[in-house]
Formats: sequence, structure tokens, C-alpha cells
Amino acid sequence: MFLLNGQTLVNYVAQPIFLLSDAPSQEVAIAGDDGQMGSLSTNSLLDPTTIEERTKVIIRDSFSNEKLLRFGELTFQNRRIPKGIIQSGANHLIADFIFDDQVLTKNKAHLLEHQMSNWDNQTRIFAEQTEPQKKFGFQFTDTISQYTGQLLSDTYIKSGLVAIHDSTINITGLFKGSLTLDSTAIVQTAEVSAFYLKVSAQGKIMGFQLVEKIDTTQGVQFSELVKGKVILSSGYDQGAVKINGQLTTLSGARGIFIAKMGEQSSNLIQDISMNVPVVLKGLAYSTDTTQIGLVIQGLDTMRSVGNHLIGQSNLNQLSVASLSAQGVLRWSRKVLTAPLNLSKLAFTNGGLNGLFLGLTFQDSLKLYGHKLYSKGQTDIAIIKFDPNGSIIQVDTFGTPEEETISQMMLSENLLFFGGEMNGPRKIRSIGLIDFINESAFDNRVYISAILDTLGTHLPAPDTSAFAAVQKTPLLIEQKEIKELQRSVSIFAFPNPFEDELTLQFHAQHSETWSLRMVDNLGSVIKQISQPVTAGFNSTKLSTVTLLPGMYFLQCVAPDGFIMQTIKVIKTK
Repeated sequence: MFLLNGQTLVNYVAQPIFLLSDAPSQEVAIAGDDGQMGSLSTNSLLDPTTIEERTKVIIRDSFSNEKLLRFGELTFQNRRIPKGIIQSGANHLIADFIFDDQVLTKNKAHLLEHQMSNWDNQTRIFAEQTEPQKKFGFQFTDTISQYTGQLLSDTYIKSGLVAIHDSTINITGLFKGSLTLDSTAIVQTAEVSAFYLKVSAQGKIMGFQLVEKIDTTQGVQFSELVKGKVILSSGYDQGAVKINGQLTTLSGARGIFIAKMGEQSSNLIQDISMNVPVVLKGLAYSTDTTQIGLVIQGLDTMRSVGNHLIGQSNLNQLSVASLSAQGVLRWSRKVLTAPLNLSKLAFTNGGLNGLFLGLTFQDSLKLYGHKLYSKGQTDIAIIKFDPNGSIIQVDTFGTPEEETISQMMLSENLLFFGGEMNGPRKIRSIGLIDFINESAFDNRVYISAILDTLGTHLPAPDTSAFAAVQKTPLLIEQKEIKELQRSVSIFAFPNPFEDELTLQFHAQHSETWSLRMVDNLGSVIKQISQPVTAGFNSTKLSTVTLLPGMYFLQCVAPDGFIMQTIKVIKTK
């Protein structure tokens, strides 16, 4: 709870807060001891009857040096639930927001980069690195189809967003060189450029957008996918950007531009000309598409000149700005950067067109007449701006040791957030959770939540909607985790092929796999045993005896589990 101008901004007991979780084993938000509907279980993270006792979560796993890369996402009953995608040494992990016996669950997940599951329409997608900065593979599944694809560049590629919209795959990112989807060449550029790609569930390219002449040293940010559109913001330093081959002159020699990218077209929304380079740190696009939020390091003030914006620089400032969908400046606010860890901040939408800014700070932080103090090392401050730019909510969390914030996700009137915690202290209170580690915290990831104060004006969530989160969703989630742990991304080339296929993939263990070629009727036409070693593998598969046509290459584990299936075509 934090007091601003003498008023209580967050009252966790009085406000209707509900658990958003996919942990049916806890009987989440289901029934009381008498089995009747209408009460939350005692394990409920945000049960208003047990908030004062707080929820205790034990961390027993042996992973260390964790870094929260981003949130994955599960949607159930139109509620978003975060999944932690974590780097731990050479491993990537997926952490479920499931508290089975009050223990945060983590599972190894190869080099997972993105994850999205929707139980409402039974779609899901996973994407992982196949070759760092060169290739990444993804698998999409819905009720009637499954598609495994590879997006690659011969020089450089970095994914920004991988999401599902109306059973299509939507990917954003940066690349340089030749960009290829499976065996289909898309485009080639000599400089690092931004792209938006839309692919059907069958692997057909439905739309592609390209933005060139960007200055990545000033930062690149992609928004979440909203109604099939993505906002791109980045720097420019040549007085222009090129959108789908058309050169667009900007208002200054350098600055920040904002563009909207969709399936069929892209357009420039606004540019902010600057006299010196700045760094874009955050971007938010409201769910009603009426607001674009920006966080810019090095920006002091902005003003409108005609249809454009001019910024005044100050390297000691971090600014938050709100623009309309047409690029009109609504408001901007600033904070001194001296106490901030600028590599650990988060930014997202809040309820009713507010904006949330999450900061990692040390010592003291001044906020328009208010001053926050850390308890020792770095602490967390979460600040809520209303649609007019006024600060209406501030929450701080920390101990004498280190806590950081790097991710946020809004779900109705709940703000989920996550980051890392470090130091010997074995109990940390962050948000609504007390994290308990059985050994000293060593850069361990946390995921917690607070109430969106402005969001409480929204209709309260229907607790009975969680009644369905029982055995069936649990089995679905367990199946997803198992498949994710055991799936592999295979890069097969050339495809189409003639007499030989080269296969490249990563294996978790040294063992012997089966490689099968299956025809359209499901008959196994060719099968070989393939010894693999833990790590990167490359092997050649002779296909001389195969007739021309389409085949499905299956990678099968020793126990018969099919870890991956990809479509390949023999031409002659």
C-alpha cells in the first residue's frame, strides 16, 4: 500500500482481486470445503480473504543465475496469465504461474524464445532459436492443423514478437541479409531492417511489411499485437525512413519515428526530431488502439510544431509520453536517471488508457514532489499514470538486497510483473507474494502481481468462470509442457531437395533417434537410426531411393515420442 497526498491508492483487502492461474490442482477460485461454488481456495494468490496472511511461494529448484527474458502467455476465459521465459546459464526455462503445493514450477525448454497458448480457441505457438542470430523455428497448432516453420537469415535475425491472431502466425523482428521462410525467399537488405510477417496456419505468407533505414543504436521497440496491428518505433539518423520501398522524409536529421504495421500496409504515424541521439526504452499500444505510449532515455521535453514533434534532449532524464493513435502529443513526464538501472525497466498499458512504468532504482527517486527511498540495494517502483499524465498509483517493493523489474503484463484489473532478486536473504516480499528460497537467492526470477487501481473501475472478474479450470486444463497444460520439453527444432535443407537432405538440430541428451520419411498416406517409406550427441548436431540423409513428391520427416525419440514433424518435397 502506498499513500499519495494522504490518500490510500491500493487497498488489497477491500478491492476485488482474483487469482488468474492455470493451477487446477489447487482448486483455484472454485469451491469451499462444502464443494459449493462462490469462494476462492486458500491457495489463491489474490484471495481477498487471505491477503493479510499473504501467499508464500517456495523455490526449491537448483537453477541459478536466472534472467527473465520475457513473458509467455496463456489465455483462458479471456484472461491473460504470464509464463516466465527464463535464461539460466546455457538453458532456457519456462516458469508456470502455477503454485502446486506453493512451489513455483520451472521446466527446461531448450532455447525457447516465445510461447503463446489460448485454451479458449485451442491454439498455441512455440518459437525457439535453431541457430543463434541466424535461424529460429516455430510450431503452430490449432484444432485442425499443425505447422512447423523456420525463419532464417544468412546474416542476422532477431525476433521481436511471435503471436497468434485469428489462427494466423504474426512475427516481428530485425534482420539483415536474405530473409527466408522455410524454402521461400522473402526479401534481401544490406542494412539491419525491421519486419512484420503474417503466415497462415498452413505456412503460406499472407502479408509482409519492411521498414529500412532505421538507427538501432537509438533502440527498437515493437508493441503487442492489437487487432492485427503492431506499432514499431525506432531511431533514424538519415532524415528519412523507407517503408516497403518508399522513402519517407522526416522532420529532422535524427530522432525517433513511430509507424503502424499491418497485414497489407504500413504507415508513418509520427516522428520526434532530436538534436542529439536518444534511446527508446519502452513502447505500449492500448487495446482500444487509441493510445501509443513511449519511454525515451535522454528526452527532456517535447513540443508540437505543425504536424511533427520536436524534442529537447537531456541525458540525465527519462521521459514517458502519451500520443494519440494519429501521433498527437497528449502529455509527457520525466524522471532523473541518476538512481535508475536503465537496463531493468518495464512499460505497459493500464486500465482506462493509463500507463504503467516499472523502474529499478537505488537510494532515492523523485517523482513530481514525492520521494521514494530504497531499502539498501536496488528496489522496484511501479508508477501508474492516468490518461492525463497524473501519477495516481505508486507501489514500491524491496529489501536491503537486490530486486529488479523487467516485464509487465496487464490482465483486466491485475498487473503482473517480474524480474530478478539477488542476495543471501531467503525471504522476499514482492507484490502479493512472499518468496521463500531454501538457499540464498542467486539472481532468481520472480513473477508477482498488484492491483491496477484505475482498473478497478472495470467490471469485477466473474469468479465462477474459473470453475472450469479443473482436471482437463491441467492435463492440457501438462501435455504442453511435456511436448515443449521434448520437442526439437530441425532445419532441413535444401527444401525442395533431390538426392540428399542436410539436417541440423540441437539435442538435450546423447542417445539414438529414429529419422522417418512418411508419405501422404501415413506409410513409413524410409527409416534410419541416428546417434545424436548433446548439443548441436548436423547429419545428412540420403533420399536417392525416394520417388518425387511430398513427405513428412519425423524425428522420433527412443521411446517412440515424435519430437518433430516437418514437410519436405523431393523434386526428382
